[in-house]
Amino acid sequence: MKKLFILIWVLINACGAPAIAQCPIGGKPANHDDSLKNRSAIGIAYAPISFTSLLKIGKNDTVPAGYYTITGYCVLVKEGGAETCNCKTTDKAKWDTHIEISQDSKHTKGTDVVIVEVNQYVREEMAARGIDWSTGALKKEMVEHMVTVGGLLFADDHHWQNSEVDNPAGTDLWRATDIEIHPMTYLQIED
Repeated sequence: MKKLFILIWVLINACGAPAIAQCPIGGKPANHDDSLKNRSAIGIAYAPISFTSLLKIGKNDTVPAGYYTITGYCVLVKEGGAETCNCKTTDKAKWDTHIEISQDSKHTKGTDVVIVEVNQYVREEMAARGIDWSTGALKKEMVEHMVTVGGLLFADDHHWQNSEVDNPAGTDLWRATDIEIHPMTYLQIED
């Protein structure tokens, strides 16, 4: 038995450890939503959209294409967790950063917030530009500040029941709308 173990150890070290497959852009299991969550192109031109306009987009409406910005108050920045878009990894560096933005510091309850997320691909692109968009760095920079964030709009249909816009009589409401900025590709601290 000991000889078999040594032989296996020698073969693994001689040939190298087996390669760990990258999580595909479409997630695992692959789905359309994950392909949208994992987009990584950084926008060149951004159009502003108001909270009022964003909150009028319901789950059955067409989500506007292109890059948009909203300006608001950052309520929370936290790790998003293991999801199908990151193949349920336990590597926190691959988790999306979950950000909650409200219109101002007087509106900070869950049903006041728009969800904004930074994915691993945009985080890696920013790192290549010398910009730290790790969850910890974004938390220090953004929380309790007025910020302008931008990126692509995305309807997270898995959370329409948690959206006050789409399910006003719901019992588990923790967001204003299921429309997100996901991924975030632009950040400016306003104060």
